[in-house]
Amino acid sequence: MFLRYNLLGIIWALIILLISSFPPSEFPSQQPFPHFDKAVHFYLYAQFSFLLIIGFIKQSFFKKLRNNPVVNALCISIFYGILLEILQEFVFSGRSFEVQDILANFSGTIFGIFLCFIIYGKLSK
Repeated sequence: MFLRYNLLGIIWALIILLISSFPPSEFPSQQPFPHFDKAVHFYLYAQFSFLLIIGFIKQSFFKKLRNNPVVNALCISIFYGILLEILQEFVFSGRSFEVQDILANFSGTIFGIFLCFIIYGKLSK
């Protein structure tokens, strides 16, 4: 049952990984507005944390994930964002580590958590 409820979060994590691994030449050089890439980071991680929280609440296999969905989603999102920045520096061609990206990821994560509270209210069962 874990996979059933967390499949969207896992797929979203893979999408983030895929986007993070593309070389800069794969993206348009003209951005719609300044710091557009930071807005993309914000959105990706807001959605990621939101999907993790919902999946953790619905699943019943891992009690610790279900009992603390917000803390777990926060930790996983932050860890994942930092890990991908490190991979961009050392593994992915043409990419680099940016603290501003980590801050955008963190901000998006917090927004995703906040959005869950707005939509669903109390998040633990």
